[in-house]
Amino acid sequence: MYIDAATLPSTAVLLDVDGTLLDLAPTPLEVVVPPDLTEALERLSQRVKGALAFVSGRPLAELDLFFQPLKLAAIAGHG
Repeated sequence: MYIDAATLPSTAVLLDVDGTLLDLAPTPLEVVVPPDLTEALERLSQRVKGALAFVSGRPLAELDLFFQPLKLAAIAGHG
């Protein structure tokens, strides 16, 4: 597939998840994602034409679970 670089956004937004977007919790699976956060991230993704991604040491499957139905690109499992 050919991608014309001229059509790509010149800026991307990378968002750290744990301790930044989400408060830390006693265990990794106990984090709470406020419903309005997912909605705000969806609007932001649309505004930056999809150039939005999570950065997390978590597995991608956990990020998808926490923020469902929203699925963003992610740099996951890096820790």
